[in-house]
Amino acid sequence: VLEQSVRQARLWRERYGEGGAAGPLRINVNLSPCQLTHPGLVQDTVDILERAGVAPDALCLEVTESALIGADDDLLKPLRRLAEMGVDIALDDFGTGYSNLA
Repeated sequence: VLEQSVRQARLWRERYGEGGAAGPLRINVNLSPCQLTHPGLVQDTVDILERAGVAPDALCLEVTESALIGADDDLLKPLRRLAEMGVDIALDDFGTGYSNLA
């Protein structure tokens, strides 16, 4: 899914440009709990972005709140590395399980 999404983003950029007044085109992709624990997550993401010629700041990976409950440093380390490269990390489905703003 990640590879297809990044390739599609590249095609849209080629066809429609960088987004004009709306700003640059960005693609958000949900990251499953299984993908989150995959040891090759960082390198696979880098490879996909490089092959497609898409900058890291054009990608946002969405992680569900429930996938991060009880997460230790080993689980968070790949997300930090991706964020340091410029990939945005978003908390998805916040408030639907364990937390809310109240």
